[in-house]
This record gives sequence, C-alpha cells and structure tokens, in this order.
Amino acid sequence: MKTVHMVGNAHLDPAWLWGRAAGADAALATTRSACNLLDEYPEFVFTCSGSWWHQQVERLDPDLFERVRALVGAGRWQPVGGMVIEPDCNLPSPDSFRHQLEAGQGFFRVAFRRPTTVGYNIDSFGHCAYMPRFLKRAGIGSYVFMRPGPHEKRLPGGLFRWQSPDGHEVVAFRIAGSYLTQGVDIREHVEQSLAAMPEAVDHAMCFYGVGDHGGGPSKAQVEWILEHRDDVQGARLVFSHPAAFFDAVAPHVKELPIVVGELQHHAIGCYSVERRIKVAMRRAEARLTQAEQTVERFPSHCPPEVRSLLAQVWEKLLFNQFHDVLDGTSIYQVSRQASGELLWCEGQAEDAIALVTRRSVRPHAKAGEHRIVVFNADAQPFDGWVTHEPW
Repeated sequence: MKTVHMVGNAHLDPAWLWGRAAGADAALATTRSACNLLDEYPEFVFTCSGSWWHQQVERLDPDLFERVRALVGAGRWQPVGGMVIEPDCNLPSPDSFRHQLEAGQGFFRVAFRRPTTVGYNIDSFGHCAYMPRFLKRAGIGSYVFMRPGPHEKRLPGGLFRWQSPDGHEVVAFRIAGSYLTQGVDIREHVEQSLAAMPEAVDHAMCFYGVGDHGGGPSKAQVEWILEHRDDVQGARLVFSHPAAFFDAVAPHVKELPIVVGELQHHAIGCYSVERRIKVAMRRAEARLTQAEQTVERFPSHCPPEVRSLLAQVWEKLLFNQFHDVLDGTSIYQVSRQASGELLWCEGQAEDAIALVTRRSVRPHAKAGEHRIVVFNADAQPFDGWVTHEPW
C-alpha cells in the first residue's frame, strides 16, 4: 500500500499578468481562504512558498498574520522555499542566490522561529548546476520543482539525489503533471503522481489547488480527498506537506539514482527577451556586490545608514528576480517598473561605493595635488584597464 501525500498549495505570481499590488491582494485573499479551510477541516494542511507572500500579510493585515503564525506553530501551515520569491534559477549570480536564501530563511526564523528545510521553485524555467550547493549552505536538504518536464529532460525518476559538480547534494522531487488542479475530481492527477515514483518507494506526493493567481485548494477538492482517500487501488490519500514526504522517503535515499549538474531546458526563448531587464539586473548585482565588498574592506568609514540602505536595495533587487519578471514574460507595466527599479539599485550601490571610498582615502589628500586612487574591491587580483576623468 502506497501513501500519497496530498499537498494543498497555492502558487502565486506576485507580478505577471498583473502588477504587484494585485499580487499582494491575491496573497491576502488566498491566505484568508486557506485559514478558513484550516479552521473548518482539522486534517487539512496548507503549503506556500516565499517570504514576500508572508511579509505582505504581516504588513497589510496583522490580525490575519497572527492566524498564520498560530497555524505554523501547529504544523498545519507549511512555509517552504526559503527564498523571498521563486526566482529564475539560471540568471542570478551566486551572491543573489545567497541573499535570496539569507533573506527568506531569515524572515522565517524571526516570524516562525524556524527556517524551512524544503527548497521549492515549482514554476521556475530551469535550475542551474550549483543550486544544491546554495540550498545546502542555507540548511535546506530537499528540493521540489516541476520544469523541465519529462518531455524536456529525461530523468531516472520523479525522486532522485541531485548533486552539484562540487558534490553538494539534495533530495529532489519533480512534480508529475502540474502543481495545480482546476477540477474537483483529481483521481487522474493522483495516478500520475503514483506512476512517477520509483517502485521501491512506498510514498508519493500529489499537488492540488486551483489557479495560477493564488487561490489555493477549494473546499470541494478537500472534500473529494476526504471522500475518496481509499478509492485509488493500492494507495491511501493523506493530507500532508513536502517536509513530511521527504521525511517518509528518507530510508530510501541511499538507493535513489544520482543526477549531477543542471536541470534544463524549458522556455528557452525567455532567456533572449527583455534585454533591458537582464542587463540592468547584471549591472545592479555587480554594483551591489562591489558595494558590500567595499563596506567589508572599510567598515569604520561606513555610516550605519549605508548598511541599512544596501539591505533595502537588495530587497528590491531580489523581488525583481522573480522568474516571470527577470525572464521577461510579464506585462509591459511590470517590465517597465522592474527595469526602473534595477537602475535605481545600481545607482544606490554606486553612491554607497563613492561615499565609503572617499571617506576612507580622505586622510591621504594633500592640497595642490591630484591623486588617483585605484581600489579593487574583490579578493581576486585584477589585471586590466581602468577609466578616470582627469581635471
């Protein structure tokens, strides 16, 4: 008898075919709906990803957030992902992935007194080879994804050990079919999930919940599971969540096949559109990294407000790494806002670099002399050209 872990989740794009204000509205509406279902059905468990979602609820409806906090404490509301949003998992720099995980896990530690152990990028368009390293360093040992699908990349099964080229490893699960279900009868979806699992593993994970704009599981879907939990031959349906599934399959991990390297390819055209956003992101990332290195090199010359500002700049940049924003699949208004915000990020980082470096070299200034100071913020030696505007 196989156990099917029924994961009631709500995939929410904070910006896509709508702006982020509408995304925040969807987060609130979905949260209220999920909380009401959790109150009505004691067995039901809800899963959602990202600190941004939870921050919107905390900021806009503190009373509702207290309901969420209590449900997290009871184990019935399951935050996953450990990142701010579900980013594109190919384009961001290693520093960006580090910040995504530090910010997301940091919020969960403060708000819920524990980080997540489950990585969760179910809608991202592919996954870079070193994602297992980023996850493991953030205390995350498992990963849920959906793309690339079976028609795009052959894998040895829906459950496997995923290794980065340097040997870091997580247990990875590819969602069978889809992370959402529009209808009430989800039997076919359950059967797909069972078929994708290794024969020796007596657990499967099936995702359900309506909509791509929040929404979450419907009351009708919850009742269907209650009424049909023993109707699928050779299986029993239970309300569950990803961490419980990974705990259940832990005894089988050593027997799972190993996949090394990136998981590709899906929606490759997204990587050649909206050049303005991609270029602005790369420049902003580089300047922010340089600003951090500069502050680290000259800490006594950095005013406290600069550190605070850089944290705000990273927050803005991390949001705009959301896969539908950075990959250029959103409406024009979202793309225009993103490109403007990323230019602002670059400018703020450059101002921070200028302030700290000028304060640090000021004691070396001499009247009547024009001194040129060349500063390499990186730990690696530099051999190349620099530019200077003499006067």
